[in-house]
Amino acid sequence: MSHSFSQLFYLKGKHKEKDVKVPIYLRLTVNGQRSELSVSRKVDPQKWSARTGKMKGTNLEANELNQYLDTVRSRINKIHLQLVEDNKPFTSSDMKNLYLGKGGKLKMLIELFDEHNQQTKKLIGIEFALVTYKRYQTTRNHIAEFLKSEFGKSDIPVRDVDLKFI
Repeated sequence: MSHSFSQLFYLKGKHKEKDVKVPIYLRLTVNGQRSELSVSRKVDPQKWSARTGKMKGTNLEANELNQYLDTVRSRINKIHLQLVEDNKPFTSSDMKNLYLGKGGKLKMLIELFDEHNQQTKKLIGIEFALVTYKRYQTTRNHIAEFLKSEFGKSDIPVRDVDLKFI
């Protein structure tokens, strides 16, 4: 699975006012899709290097801020590496959510079918007929075959189910 990934620290806000610090943001880009998040730090625009994405200088303030930005960069790289190693599709929003601690497991289509079918099986004779359960199983099997033949995958995230897929 091949995808492009980049990260960029930049300033967001009015850069023309003197002695006014502006917030630093991180832009994550995966396959051309962008997500932005604040790194909860501010800096004087005159002391910022857009080329390096760091604060200029070697004083204590610059060293502390640049070290913090390096830590953020490192955490993002670890998240990216983990997602690549898991070999599952992901977006810049997924990376952002994992960094912010909002990450959760992706809901997968076949897994959801299996959960639904197990719940239906328990309700045979109560709310569902046996034939209904068998139809759900057949539908699940057809979708699994379609995923293998068309995409070469055993499962896909539910968020990837779009009109083209349907």
